[in-house]
Amino acid sequence: MANKKKSGSKKTNSSRSNAAKGYVKETKKVEVEKVVEPKKEIKEEVKTFVREEEPKKVKKTTKNTLFNVKNICIAVVSILVLVLIIFLIIKGVNPQKKLEKYMKELGKVYYEEVYYSSFNKEDERSEFLAKYTTLGIKTDLSNLVRAVASKNDLPSSEEILAKFVNKKTGKECNRTNTKVFFYPTEPYGVKDYKIDVKVDCGFEEK
Repeated sequence: MANKKKSGSKKTNSSRSNAAKGYVKETKKVEVEKVVEPKKEIKEEVKTFVREEEPKKVKKTTKNTLFNVKNICIAVVSILVLVLIIFLIIKGVNPQKKLEKYMKELGKVYYEEVYYSSFNKEDERSEFLAKYTTLGIKTDLSNLVRAVASKNDLPSSEEILAKFVNKKTGKECNRTNTKVFFYPTEPYGVKDYKIDVKVDCGFEEK
C-alpha cells in the first residue's frame, strides 16, 4: 500500500511538473509574441515615413535644378546684353560710322528741302523720279555741302567740310568720291526714298 501511495504521488508530481512546463512554454510564447509585434509595427511606420519623405526629396531636387537653370539663363542673358552694349559703344565711336551718319543727315536735308522742291510740277517730278528707283540719284560732298549750308540752321560750308577729316591720318576726305545716293520709291512723296552713302576718307588703309 505504501508503494502504491508513493507511485501515485509520483504520478501526481509528474503531471504537475508537466503542467508547469506547459504553462511556462505558453507564457514564453505569449511574451515572444508581445515583443515581436511592436517590432513589426515600427518597421511599417519606418516604411511609411520613407515613402512620404521620398517625394519631398524629389520635389526639393527638382526645385533646386530649376533654380540653377534659371540662374544660368539670367547669367547668359546678362553677358549677351553686356556684349551688345559694348558693341554699340564701339560702333558709335567708330569715326567712319560717325561720318556716314552725318552724311545721311546732310543728304536728308538736301533731298527733302532742296532737290525735291526744285520740280515745278508734281507729275513731272514723279515721272522723273520713277526713272531712278534703281539707278539712284547721286551727289558728291562738295555739291551737297554747298546746297545745304544755308538750310536748317546748319553750319557754314567750311565748318561742315572740316568734319570730313580722317583724324588718325589728318587727311581730308576725298570730296569727289565721298557721295550720297538717293533711291526714290512710290508714290514719290518728299519722304519716299532710300538713302545710302560712300565715305572716302582713307579709313580702309592700314
